[in-house]
Amino acid sequence: MLKKDLEIQKSRIWLLWIGLMLASLTFTLLITLLYFRHRRVKHQKQLAEEKSLRMELEQKNREIELGKIQVETQLKEQELVFQALVRADLTNMNRSVREKLVPFKFKLPAKKDQEHFEQVLNNLTHEAAKDPMAEFEITFKQLHGSFYEKLLNRCPELSKTELQVCALIRLNLSTKDIANLINLAVASVDTTRHHIRKKLKLDQSENLSTFLITI
Repeated sequence: MLKKDLEIQKSRIWLLWIGLMLASLTFTLLITLLYFRHRRVKHQKQLAEEKSLRMELEQKNREIELGKIQVETQLKEQELVFQALVRADLTNMNRSVREKLVPFKFKLPAKKDQEHFEQVLNNLTHEAAKDPMAEFEITFKQLHGSFYEKLLNRCPELSKTELQVCALIRLNLSTKDIANLINLAVASVDTTRHHIRKKLKLDQSENLSTFLITI
């Protein structure tokens, strides 16, 4: 019986040892799995952070590029307005000079002298025959190619003069400058603005300039 008890105790020790080994292996496996899971989660989090940072950086770059384009466009618009106003002033000045000098031609006794006077006057005031809006529209269409098209799609009844006034309003020109550029009286420009608002069917609360900027 003693021998049998020893064998039973020995079996129990073996079973206990095997149980401990299995428990140890299970614990080690569990720790290993948790470790790799933690690494995978950490790696995924790192990838997500890197992706978010990359997207944020790309967004900032896009905003910077957009800002550069907007600044360049604004500078070109300012240059366009300045050149158009200078041409308009020059045209108006030349017309005024021509109107004042033409009567003197008829005070010359010889027809040959009158013809020579006319030729010299034409050379001096040749800019008076040019339309200051001609070059303006070419450059404006380069900057805002679809502006006129979108306006006409919304309101095909807009006239050429009304389209020009819309373009000048979009560039934030004053009524006086608009009148100078398209050779109209200030009151006529105000009337044209009223007709434009009516044709575009804008509410009284809607600002015409703000609307045109969104076109």
